[in-house]
Amino acid sequence: MSEGRLSFGPLMSTRMACPPDTQDALFMRDLQRAGSFFVENEDLYLELPMGSGSIRFRQAP
Repeated sequence: MSEGRLSFGPLMSTRMACPPDTQDALFMRDLQRAGSFFVENEDLYLELPMGSGSIRFRQAP
């Protein structure tokens, strides 16, 4: 992470506790695609390339 830029290395997980309709592969794929981030109203946004959207993280209640 540096000045608005972000990158993730290789990610892995287990499917031991995942339900049949899990979206873990899509989530990890998008984490690896994220190239920048910003914080707005205490939420973290990871920007995906070529205007394909963003991932929003908010603090758990």
